[in-house]
Amino acid sequence: MSNQSKLPPLPHRTVKYVSDPDKMSEDTVRGMISNPIYAGIPPYERMVSDEVWVRSAAQLIEKEGVEQFLVNMLYMLRNSMVDVVPDEAIPSDYDGPWPDEEDEETSPLGEDTSPLASPWIHPMEGLIFCSHDDLPMIVIDGEFICVSEYLYAHLAGSCVTDLVTQPVLTLVFQNGHTLPLFCPDCGQSLHVNDFNDLLNRLNGLMITAIAWDHETEELIIEFDQSEEDADSEDEPQETLLIHLDSVRELTCPNKTLSNDEENEVL
Repeated sequence: MSNQSKLPPLPHRTVKYVSDPDKMSEDTVRGMISNPIYAGIPPYERMVSDEVWVRSAAQLIEKEGVEQFLVNMLYMLRNSMVDVVPDEAIPSDYDGPWPDEEDEETSPLGEDTSPLASPWIHPMEGLIFCSHDDLPMIVIDGEFICVSEYLYAHLAGSCVTDLVTQPVLTLVFQNGHTLPLFCPDCGQSLHVNDFNDLLNRLNGLMITAIAWDHETEELIIEFDQSEEDADSEDEPQETLLIHLDSVRELTCPNKTLSNDEENEVL
């Protein structure tokens, strides 16, 4: 019996090879961290720096172990090269692993890499971050978009005018958009003792700054009278800590609510 047969079996892969943003999950994000093509391996273009990929991979190795990481990396690399390696370069007796049909897997970067342009990946949080603002990216209409870009596109320069209390505590803005406030800890409606006090403090203010706390995984929204006030050295007039789902559930004024969805407004 050979020494190789006595070796313990390798762990099963814990990654998925999927490029469809609608199918992003913890497994697919883990796969991206495990795949060095994102640091630039021809013919694939660089999407993150060597430093970002190596440090993200190192954190994942520390969390899951070297063998698990290498199993995942081999799987991701083999599938990444299926469409780019000449047929004659693949041994005739090689039988996989190949992309799993049930995963509906495709090229890891797809035909259009713009939705993932210059991201970086936080292995512990399972989120993709914008390298420009260091803020999470969310999937909207099948594409990744930075939280800051998405919020400002809808709410820039628009003041808070009202507060909805049911079914979820929700801010109403001057331009008709609404932003639900979810608790960063439990994901339910933000816990507020005095609704009138919150409305009085936020009424007439606009969002002037957005940040992310990696330790608590909270989205930090700052409110002030104007952008000029935000540029000053003074503290923001008001600050809210909310769940990332708040941004995902932002609604536009052209969405018509049914009678059952009408909310109680203060």
